[in-house]
Amino acid sequence: MRIAIIGNGAAGNQAAAVIKQIEPEHEILIFSREPHPLYSPCVLPDCLAGHLQRANVFLKDLAAYKREGVITHFDEVVESLNLNQQEIVSDKNRYSYDRLIIATGGRPFIPQVRGSRLPGTFTLKTLEDMDRLKQTPSSRVVVVGSGNIGIEAAQAMNDRGCQVTIIESLGQVMPRLFDEKPALIIRILLERTGIQVLTGETVREVRGRERVEEIVTDQRILPCDTLIWAAGMKPECELAAAAGLESGELGGIKVNRQMQCSKPNVYACGDCAESFDAVSGKPVLSMLWPTARRQAQIAAMNCLGQEAEYEGAFNMVVEEIDNIPIAAVGLKEDHLEGEAHILEKENGPNCWRILFENNRVVGMQAVGSLEYVGVVAGLIRKRFSRQEIEDIISDSGLMLRTPWTMEALRRYLPPYVIGGMTGGKPGSIY
Repeated sequence: MRIAIIGNGAAGNQAAAVIKQIEPEHEILIFSREPHPLYSPCVLPDCLAGHLQRANVFLKDLAAYKREGVITHFDEVVESLNLNQQEIVSDKNRYSYDRLIIATGGRPFIPQVRGSRLPGTFTLKTLEDMDRLKQTPSSRVVVVGSGNIGIEAAQAMNDRGCQVTIIESLGQVMPRLFDEKPALIIRILLERTGIQVLTGETVREVRGRERVEEIVTDQRILPCDTLIWAAGMKPECELAAAAGLESGELGGIKVNRQMQCSKPNVYACGDCAESFDAVSGKPVLSMLWPTARRQAQIAAMNCLGQEAEYEGAFNMVVEEIDNIPIAAVGLKEDHLEGEAHILEKENGPNCWRILFENNRVVGMQAVGSLEYVGVVAGLIRKRFSRQEIEDIISDSGLMLRTPWTMEALRRYLPPYVIGGMTGGKPGSIY
């Protein structure tokens, strides 16, 4: 059987690895418009900053594909899919397949404002993006967007000695991951490094004669010789849509719990796939490395006829700002629709908050210390209710067998819950 995989990122490579592990006799073709073997986009900001050598960005070399028995079609653009004929048409040839896995990833969203693609404007998604940025002299840098990529790009350019400004159209930094209070602390951490942060501000125009010279927002004009667009990611699914595959309500390739698309023998995984959130159950585009690998594993198993169901995407992001760790797990406050309860505590630059919806733990955010974040993430994954947590605490035998759980719960639950005590709460509940 010939299995074609479009995409050479985390999802595509994981799918190939699983197939070869289970049934190595199958022929696997991997297509990629880039000429490179697998590399990690997650570490590109570290390389840009000079903290990591370019060679260490790569996770495989070309020889590894040969050893694994995978046929590569790199630097080759897939132009169309004929799903009825089970055929791939590229800019170089035509290829038949028996099963198809689409792992085309995502691409940066660039707002359609005047001058948005002038020389001196960049994204930071691919190795070529990083190389271009590194080779371009920069002194005044504007980063549009304050999500993961925006924060990392801003810190990298700051480390390179540039004067950096972040522009975020919403009222806080990292708005899709953190609630207002921890986001304020994150903003302070960024400003402490010398990065200017402007929130609630929208870019209206990019000006320059031969390259970027200034950014016009709805509130000011900023001198700028380098602009990095980090305003979000879009699923790369035009190829799938043109072939007649159904899209989800968020614009990704719609898949079921087996990662199957709307046509037979076709699967999708990674940034291009629209699945569902494990906590809320709602449709989601989860553009995270662990999500891509897990979805690819499920897609590969079902591609081989094995029965496997995806348990849903689980949001867990860990970052570092000025050597201070931050983490966001599960849902944030504006995602909650039922009865909400929030436990929170601040201690100088450190803070944490745990979110409950209908008495079930659904989210956590932490700044300054990641101790026991993994424990709470496990409670969220297993959909523990507050009552179940209290039952664990009240079972002395269980607590003796799992003292690490007790330590975590002592840290995060109010004293009146632990041991039936009353009085002083470590944080507020509302």
